[in-house]
Amino acid sequence: MLATALVACSSTPPPDNPADDDSPDQTHVPMAGAPQITAEVGALDEEQVKAAFDAARSAIHDCFDASNNGLEWQVVGGDIEVVVRVKTDGTVRWVFPQASTVGSRDTESCILETLVKQSWPKPQGGEEGFARTQYGMDCPGREPVPWAVGDLGRSRAKLETGIKTCIRQAGGTGLSLTLYVDPDGRPIGAGASVDDENGIDALDCAVRAATSLRYPSPGSYPSKVTVQVN
Repeated sequence: MLATALVACSSTPPPDNPADDDSPDQTHVPMAGAPQITAEVGALDEEQVKAAFDAARSAIHDCFDASNNGLEWQVVGGDIEVVVRVKTDGTVRWVFPQASTVGSRDTESCILETLVKQSWPKPQGGEEGFARTQYGMDCPGREPVPWAVGDLGRSRAKLETGIKTCIRQAGGTGLSLTLYVDPDGRPIGAGASVDDENGIDALDCAVRAATSLRYPSPGSYPSKVTVQVN
């Protein structure tokens, strides 16, 4: 069952104007053309944010279904926490996964694209606003075999080096990658999440690095492993 959890947004109010001079022989005159001070982060109406996230739920369910359709082993499932930055006009500047154990970049991208299409409230008291929530869905088939990072064998070092290169090139700070490995040691799929928006460009790069390698066999059924690199 697809679940969501909403985290309330907050805003940073603009600083108070300096107090006027009380001297009787001085009059405060605003500077001509002075810019209006606006906070960078505004508040988003919580009910409208919740409605936007709820409206996306059915399409996000379809994202998971589409990734499992056609797979020999329907193992794609997990949780994803997303962060949305909403511009002044209510459109999305960016959205990214800040945490994910889904293990499918296609699924994660489908979820992010779905959220971009939603109607978002305009920020109040600031130029832009943030919204976040979490979605989760169990895989429709048998759960994959849980792996520890050490189970990746010799490929672990190559994978971590590749991810670090992706992070450095993107200018990010940290990345978490989840990978499925089939009984022959071939990657079924991989997905990733980043600590902040600076790492968005590292996502596809890290998935390519993971899916280009071969791994030890997990046995007769696929495995699932999450690797955290900072």
